[in-house]
Amino acid sequence: MFASGLLACFWCDPEVSKNENQKDNKQSLINVLDGFLEWTPLERLALFFAAQIRVSDSEFLRRTATDLFNAYDAFLGLLNDPGKRRRLEELGVEDQDTDDVFREARTMRKQFRLAIQDMFLGEGSPLRQHSIEKGVF
Repeated sequence: MFASGLLACFWCDPEVSKNENQKDNKQSLINVLDGFLEWTPLERLALFFAAQIRVSDSEFLRRTATDLFNAYDAFLGLLNDPGKRRRLEELGVEDQDTDDVFREARTMRKQFRLAIQDMFLGEGSPLRQHSIEKGVF
């Protein structure tokens, strides 16, 4: 949610959205942002990668998108497994460090976090300067 919200702030820049029809006026900005916010948070991330890869064919962006969506998909798969889901629901805090299913979920979370981090701050990211100048307080 946070990542897609921050991305919404940056989406108003035509260099990020790759929106060739965007004009330099208030109404155009409102229209672009309004359209972007109609998407779900995950769809917003996908839209960003699709727009950027379409024009740059960046290997960095392809890898980052693959890492992000693979981690998300793996986590959904874990939650969709009734046995693993039940295991996580019943797991006590004291057993988290030794539980294989919890470790698996934690690994997926880390992969997702690193992909989001690369998306915003990676050396090849078109969001890097925006993140440094406007996203980091």
